Amino acid sequence: MTDVDAKRQRDESDTARAVEVADLNRMGDMNIDDVYVLMDVQLRERPGPRVLYQRWEKQNWAAYDIDFTEDKVHWQALPPPPLQAVQK
Repeated sequence: MTDVDAKRQRDESDTARAVEVADLNRMGDMNIDDVYVLMDVQLRERPGPRVLYQRWEKQNWAAYDIDFTEDKVHWQALPPPPLQAVQK
């Protein structure tokens, strides 16, 4: 393995770790390419069931945590014809 390959692998591992430890709120701000890096690293390293469960516990979400305030504003701003069509 060359020095360049070793550095790339370290960078990928650092990026993957940042995605792994992110809570749900921080994940929304992440670059999608970083998530793809995590998937590539996971395919190489294959985390065990305990690690996968711990990650799920940390990144779990509940439907009641979703804020629909902005959606309500958008819904109320719909002109009558489209609004009537979706209310049928």
